[in-house]
Amino acid sequence: MPIQLKHVLVLGVLAILAGCAMQPRAKMTQLQIREIQTRTYTTTNTKMVMKAVLNALQDMGFTVTNAQENLGLIEAVENKNVENTAAAVFTQMVAGYHARYAKDAITNATANISLYGKVTKVRVSFAVKILDNKGGIVRISHIIGAKIYQKFFTKVQQSIYLQSQKVG
Repeated sequence: MPIQLKHVLVLGVLAILAGCAMQPRAKMTQLQIREIQTRTYTTTNTKMVMKAVLNALQDMGFTVTNAQENLGLIEAVENKNVENTAAAVFTQMVAGYHARYAKDAITNATANISLYGKVTKVRVSFAVKILDNKGGIVRISHIIGAKIYQKFFTKVQQSIYLQSQKVG
């Protein structure tokens, strides 16, 4: 094969691979994030909404660690073991005692429930902290994907409905 043809083939393969590469996600503005994190309910009964938020968090596996009715603040945490046994064994074989690998994920939820005229607004945020097997922080990140917020607010809406029907 002549050298020039090799170069053309290599460049063609590189162009195809570059086209297949994932494009970076567009960064969301703070306003867009806040829209995902906030819902408005047509009630002035903030106590009922606060109970609905508590119920939704518990339904999702969170443990409520703090609830301040006068501030409309709820804090909750969910702990999960995320250890990949195969990766842990491999890492220990390579690095021995000094091996570090992801072990636990701690998701923190913070909710703010506020009365605005004739409506109640709920804003919730979720952040996850990944810890390694030695208890060190691997990373901390805010969760901004819409899926968890949709799931949360669906549960809040269901709980509000059940409470208004005197079922739950």
